[in-house]
Amino acid sequence: MIRLRKLTLENFLSHRETELPFQDETYVILGENASGKTSILRGIFFALFGEDLKGGKREQLINRRANASTVTLEFIHRESSYTVVRELSVKRKTATLYRDGRLIARGIREVNGVISEQLGLAPEMFKNTVFVPQGEIVELLKGRPQERRKILNRLLGLEEFEKKHQELKEEIKKLKGFEKVLESKFLSLEGIEREIEEEEKKLRALNGELSLLEKEVEELQKSLKKEKEEFEELRQLKEEFERLKEKLSQVKGERERLRKRREEIEKKLKAIEEKKREIPTLKEEIKLLEPCLELQKIGRELALTVKDRERAEDLFRRLEEEVKKREELERELPLLEEKLKETQASLKQLKEKRKEVETEVKRLKEAEKAFRETSLKESSLKEQIERLKKSLPSVKPEELKALEEELKKLEEEEERLRQTVEKSRTRVEELKERLKLLEREGADCPVCGGELPPQKRERLKRESEEEIERRVRELREAEERLRKVRGKLSEMRKRVEAVSGELQLKERTEKEIERLKKELSQLRKVEFKEEELLKKEELLEKLKEEEAEAEKEIALLNARLKEVKLQLSKLPKQEELKKVEEELRELSEREKELKRKAAEIKEKNGINVGTLGELERLLKELQRKKERLDRVEGEVKSEGEFRELLKQLNREERELSEREAEIASEIEKLNFKENLFLAAERALRSTEETLKEKAERLNRIKGELKSRNENLKRLKEKREELEKAKRNLSKVRDSLYVLQKVQETVHPEKGFLKEVRNMLLPRIAFYCKEFFSAFDFEFGDLFISEDLSVEFGMPGQGTMLLEDLSGGQQVAFALALRFAMARNFSQSMELLVLDEPTVHLDAQRRMGLTELLLKLKTKIPQMLIVTHDPELEVAGDRVIRVKNHGGYSVVETGA
Repeated sequence: MIRLRKLTLENFLSHRETELPFQDETYVILGENASGKTSILRGIFFALFGEDLKGGKREQLINRRANASTVTLEFIHRESSYTVVRELSVKRKTATLYRDGRLIARGIREVNGVISEQLGLAPEMFKNTVFVPQGEIVELLKGRPQERRKILNRLLGLEEFEKKHQELKEEIKKLKGFEKVLESKFLSLEGIEREIEEEEKKLRALNGELSLLEKEVEELQKSLKKEKEEFEELRQLKEEFERLKEKLSQVKGERERLRKRREEIEKKLKAIEEKKREIPTLKEEIKLLEPCLELQKIGRELALTVKDRERAEDLFRRLEEEVKKREELERELPLLEEKLKETQASLKQLKEKRKEVETEVKRLKEAEKAFRETSLKESSLKEQIERLKKSLPSVKPEELKALEEELKKLEEEEERLRQTVEKSRTRVEELKERLKLLEREGADCPVCGGELPPQKRERLKRESEEEIERRVRELREAEERLRKVRGKLSEMRKRVEAVSGELQLKERTEKEIERLKKELSQLRKVEFKEEELLKKEELLEKLKEEEAEAEKEIALLNARLKEVKLQLSKLPKQEELKKVEEELRELSEREKELKRKAAEIKEKNGINVGTLGELERLLKELQRKKERLDRVEGEVKSEGEFRELLKQLNREERELSEREAEIASEIEKLNFKENLFLAAERALRSTEETLKEKAERLNRIKGELKSRNENLKRLKEKREELEKAKRNLSKVRDSLYVLQKVQETVHPEKGFLKEVRNMLLPRIAFYCKEFFSAFDFEFGDLFISEDLSVEFGMPGQGTMLLEDLSGGQQVAFALALRFAMARNFSQSMELLVLDEPTVHLDAQRRMGLTELLLKLKTKIPQMLIVTHDPELEVAGDRVIRVKNHGGYSVVETGA
């Protein structure tokens, strides 16, 4: 088989990053439930075979907080070192295999092939020989015959036959259902034959009717073709007639449009002649427009100049007053600054003096406070010292030491009695449970699960009752002793607590008295003079008043100084006044010049307006006349275009008159009669309707024929299917008979499998005897039946059943049977893996299992024992402790 050397798990189940080195030793993997112990076994199995030991999906092996997982396993097989690496993610799965450091296989299929074919390792063989799953030992010892037989089939590799037996059972069930379906089909065959005969009869009648209708439709189609040809000639004639009528209407409409357009042009030409006579008058009237525009420009500029002059005069007067005010403020500013400096120097001296006095007053007040507190505290300390002297406890340390020794003895006695009571209670409960099982009618043996003879049952009941009575008596006595000891223990603890408290209080009180005496001697040194404090306080108040007056005067001076400077910054200087005076003189001269120019234009052009408003009204009237002149001159310019257009319209109107006469002549030549066209149209519609009715009837019959033909075909197919079912029914019955015989052959409890078990078990019993004898149990022969019932031949004592053995011997036999299976299939036991072997085992069997594992350490090079039971720690050379920390498994390896 194999021996492990190192296992590395990365993001595998609850293991984030775990590395476990292995040697040829026994390892106990210890931890609480859900800590990640069994995940280590699942990692070993996944590394070897790429499958989950528990049969789950491979993607579920990836840690929930990761996207991929890697498992690496190093192991020894036939003295060669192998390393298998399997990487697993949701999208990708890879595997590599190395032998003695050299790559020998890459890819899942290739790696699995080498492990299976070259190394001879298979998942089921591993499970059946190396791996002992949780609870299997108890199932072997306590299970019913049918359950033990299932375990035997799995260990012998016959479990697949049991699956096949179940599959055959399901297949037979399906075939029986199919047989019933075929039988029901066979009964409906006669009804199908009658349906086919009726359908064929209806089809013959429909075919006759179809033939007559096809002839009628053919004649109608010929007649319709001829009528359509005649109607088409009339329709073309009508279309030509309608086209010419429409054309004639269009020509008449165009003539009318041209006539109206010609009349409009003639009216426009008359209007142009009248407007030509208006042009000289308008030209004479607008001669004053240019001078008036110039006068308007001058008037607007003059108005702005007058406004600017008036604004400059106001500004000059205001600046004159502000300049006078500035001169007054400039004289006041130096006086204020000088007074401020003097006051600030006086304030500084006052503050320095006040600080000196304040410091002295503070010192004197603190001295007064300390003196008063000292006086009060001195009397308080004297009282406190006297009180503490009176309250000193009289207890001694030797008393506490004697009490603590007595307490320790009582605690040891209490622990011994508690353990005795717990063991007695556990044993009483086990005996009561055993007695309940024995009192049931037809109950199996509570130890081995086998059948129990009445005589033996009565003996076991009697023994159990006697032992229960004895144990209960012992338990009551132990409980009474425990109760008394606990009472004494409680009283002793209270006494120790009280004495200890008194000693601590005495020590603290003595220290406090010493501290208070020292403090009292210090307090008597403090002195104080009250008259000096009163004088200093009066001086301090006077200095504060003088300082407040000085600060108030400085604030007023600063405010006035700031106000003067602000006013000076806002008031104008003499240069600004001169600049405004110069601007005022220029504006006055400009005003005079503009008035002179306006008078010259009025006199020259005879314009009689007094105000700017009158000028605006005159300009508006002149501009309106200018616009009228421009419009009239534009219309007069287009007179030639209108006369040319009038000639063209007259020419086009003559051409349309000639075209109208030609179209009227063509219409007369057509000789189209509307009544003949309508009569031909009615005859054609009548024939089409008759043909449509006949065609619809024909299509309905064809549709019915098609439907009935399909139905007939379906009925014939169904008849064929039923006839085939009739033939198949016989075959199904034959197959059913054969499958039932095969099912009986591979039955898990009888037939072929029973023979296989009976054939293999003698050899397995031989190997089992060889292994079992190594556990210091003397017996002659060993017999194993195919339901795993076991008998031991005892020299000179007859036979002994498995349930008659001790708990340890029963566990030893269960493991010896597993070793015998491995030997039978040519497997050397180099590795043994036990998953929670103590589950459901009682105390006796757990103890036996521990002793057995200690003996096995000399026979099996390497063992892995996964358990939550600390009792098994003694069986290991090394202990691997697994804990769950923050959702991840943490592993610690110790000797």
